[in-house]
Amino acid sequence: MFYQQDGAPPTKQEFGENWIATNGSIRWLARSPDFTPLDFFVSGYLKNCVYATAPTTRADLEDRVRRAIGSIRPEQLTSVTRNLQERIQMCVDNNGQHFEQFL
Repeated sequence: MFYQQDGAPPTKQEFGENWIATNGSIRWLARSPDFTPLDFFVSGYLKNCVYATAPTTRADLEDRVRRAIGSIRPEQLTSVTRNLQERIQMCVDNNGQHFEQFL
């Protein structure tokens, strides 16, 4: 398993050397132009589900995260994959230059 997150790094006890971040064991530039499904779907989806109302305790927060992850449907992931492929093609078509204006 690998852990990838922009922002706060995971603890080494949980992931050892298998984490991707700016200063992680696997280097990843902040705001990298590389494509990650986390950037385009998972983070925003989870945030919307988890914080629809403010969690009241840490246990409540953890439960909400688990439920939100469990609520992701296969069709959503298929859609994310398709969108990611379209973005990759746009990047190729634009010779690696910015292409956000075409989205």
